[in-house]
Amino acid sequence: MSLAFIEIRYFARGPRGKEDPAAALERIGWLADACHNLPGVAGRRPPRWGEPDPFVGPWKSSNPDQHAWMAKALESAGLDTAWLDAAPQWYPPVDPVERPRLAWGGIRFPRGLREYAELDAEALRALLTDAREHGPRQAGTGPVLTHAAPGSRYLLRAARRGELRFGPEYEGLDEYRCLVRMNDGAIAVARYWLRPETVAKVPCGISLPHRLWLAASVPQRHERDMYLWNRAHKAGSPDCPICTSLRQDDGSATPDEAS
Repeated sequence: MSLAFIEIRYFARGPRGKEDPAAALERIGWLADACHNLPGVAGRRPPRWGEPDPFVGPWKSSNPDQHAWMAKALESAGLDTAWLDAAPQWYPPVDPVERPRLAWGGIRFPRGLREYAELDAEALRALLTDAREHGPRQAGTGPVLTHAAPGSRYLLRAARRGELRFGPEYEGLDEYRCLVRMNDGAIAVARYWLRPETVAKVPCGISLPHRLWLAASVPQRHERDMYLWNRAHKAGSPDCPICTSLRQDDGSATPDEAS
């Protein structure tokens, strides 16, 4: 990431010599994209046996330019990437953790018992519509609402202090984290900007013991970011009828561009 920051700073100062400004902006974009899903250092522990390695996702989902850049960065650090090449592209999808695990680091002090809500598709669509009416247009509804498993329930909670925020802040809106099972069985994590006062009016839909388990549970690393799910879906299902319908309805926008 330090190498990426140096390159981004270099290209952000303007083209040098024969460098194309458009190409420089494109490089800045894919450098930032490559670093976006790299695992952080603060507060993280090494993955235990049987847990997915947090580097596998960025390594497997990168485009050729990003892959070459990451390979060069790891090689310069004297690291062998053979284990990344041999790892499966995606780990088996699992249900989100809903109760503490009886293992070291598998439980935390309960907090935020009232912050969780379980919604169906219509309830989430209403929240997104409300946010668009009171602020900037909220992108990214297509992949969740159209590619979710039939009858899927959405687990929603407000982003906590210290969590990585995605996108600019909007006046009157807060960022929320949303878990949903996709139509391929994977669990994807989407983030939306919603009005807190509207969310507060939505029935919780979860019992007190369930909320206690959620608040005390430590999330697993199997959860897949919606952006990465869309990228994998686009590559693996180029003829998806749902995506084709979205492109026809929105001009030429694809689900990953809309997210």
